[in-house]
Amino acid sequence: MRIEIRGDRAIAAALAGLALLLYLILITGHQTGFDYFGRLAHAMTQGRLWLDGAPLSELDPGRDGHLYNVQPPLPAILMVPLVPFGPPAKIETFLCAVLGAASAFPLFMALRALT
Repeated sequence: MRIEIRGDRAIAAALAGLALLLYLILITGHQTGFDYFGRLAHAMTQGRLWLDGAPLSELDPGRDGHLYNVQPPLPAILMVPLVPFGPPAKIETFLCAVLGAASAFPLFMALRALT
């Protein structure tokens, strides 16, 4: 059985799918040690915007004594629906793999448009 891929969009989708498969294989059993966004997503589900726990290097103390993440919160906002499914560090690693693989589609389409 032979599979034919026709069109740039199909090629880009196939590349993104292969990248996702590769990323998921590579992250199996690993998680980030810098889970700022995962911890922030968990905090958001509890109704707060500060991080509890051991201070990390990129946290900024606020006037109220809480520690805040200095990076923009978009990754944490994207992770909020995934919080019930695992620990914050694993969720952050998984989301990074998915978004990294998804970036193959627009990258291929942009490069194809330039040629």
